[in-house]
Amino acid sequence: MENHNFNVAVIINSTEDHVFTKQLANWVKTMASEDNETYYEIVDISNFQLSLLAFSEKGDDISKWKEKILAFDAFVFIAQEFNFRMLATIKNAIMISPKIWTHKVAGLITYGASDGNRALAYLKNVLLEVKITNVRTEVALNFAHDFMHGNFNPSDDNKTKLLEMLNQVKTWGLAAQSLR
Repeated sequence: MENHNFNVAVIINSTEDHVFTKQLANWVKTMASEDNETYYEIVDISNFQLSLLAFSEKGDDISKWKEKILAFDAFVFIAQEFNFRMLATIKNAIMISPKIWTHKVAGLITYGASDGNRALAYLKNVLLEVKITNVRTEVALNFAHDFMHGNFNPSDDNKTKLLEMLNQVKTWGLAAQSLR
């Protein structure tokens, strides 16, 4: 990790090898590239062997996950809607060690047939339980409008929302540093 004043993890879950998630993560990094004071890193949950069945904070991969998350001041979660919720792997990655998230800030990006709104509502509840504050501006993307022919092509409105969300994540995240 580079030495910056503020570090943001873009949390993705590509365990389904979902191409849209990776496109969104790269979009976030590209849109944020003008902020030279903030370091953005894509953190893929699938790179960690976090068990969905054994709910324990012990194990090498869980220790690596905790160490990785603790290095960041804030997060951008990218969650796809699947069966009217977000994927269980994201919830598990958050809940497996709840204390590492306390007093941090998150921006939320969801996508799906209904703009990922149901995944968004579910994700907000999970974040509330681990004391992560999510910022007001959210980005909700729709398969029919934002992913034409399998290619991600966000509207100008969504580009504006993303930049506003990233600004809020940094502003609130810097303020939250004093709480930790």
